[in-house]
Amino acid sequence: MLWHIFSYKARECESDEQARNSFKDILKDNLYSFYLFHQYKDTGYIIDNKFRAFSFDDLSQFITDHETADIYITDEQFNWTFVLTHEDGWLGPYFCILHR
Repeated sequence: MLWHIFSYKARECESDEQARNSFKDILKDNLYSFYLFHQYKDTGYIIDNKFRAFSFDDLSQFITDHETADIYITDEQFNWTFVLTHEDGWLGPYFCILHR
């Protein structure tokens, strides 16, 4: 799993509620597009957030089964990453900013 870079503490990040709140803040402040992809799927999405219409609760529509339970979201420049894991509440979620 790609997100083990955070769970194994190989990369500094926020976790749990702090990670959720940081991601929610990014969604409120970010007018740009971001990428959303899954661990086990070959498809990804470009989410246009110029109207700030995407919310944290919208993530649930991207989880349909075990193969879609690990979600990675990053901005177009890969400055930040939010990960929602299938182990949510035990491992994850995680939020990482590149410039930390």
